[in-house]
Amino acid sequence: MFTTAPQPKLNTVRKVAIKELIHQFSFEDMMEVAEEYGGLSETGSAADLRNEIYQTVIDCCELDGGDSSDIRLDGMDWKGVITGGMSHGDHPTDSYETVALIGRFDPLWDLLKHFAQEDFAALRKGGPDVD
Repeated sequence: MFTTAPQPKLNTVRKVAIKELIHQFSFEDMMEVAEEYGGLSETGSAADLRNEIYQTVIDCCELDGGDSSDIRLDGMDWKGVITGGMSHGDHPTDSYETVALIGRFDPLWDLLKHFAQEDFAALRKGGPDVD
């Protein structure tokens, strides 16, 4: 079992955009994800869930080795992170839920992928890293 997510570099502008997007998630949608997949607290307010999702995004974008790896396959115009392994009922790695949560919110995945594509395009042009 494995999971992947886009892994852009984050700066202040991108963090604000992520917070604004997460703010649009309804309490019902966040609770549905929590109940169906886990990985989020199933109690608390909408603000608490939004903060938890935001911190998970930050954690995912900062993963650097350990039980995860960078991934960029032929044809991909963005860098991602991958984690996983053999599993017999439990999550295969400590970072599995951190990475998997991104894919449970399509608009969040799309925004992070867009940022990762910008990073990749800048890198190909020899441009500076995102600050």
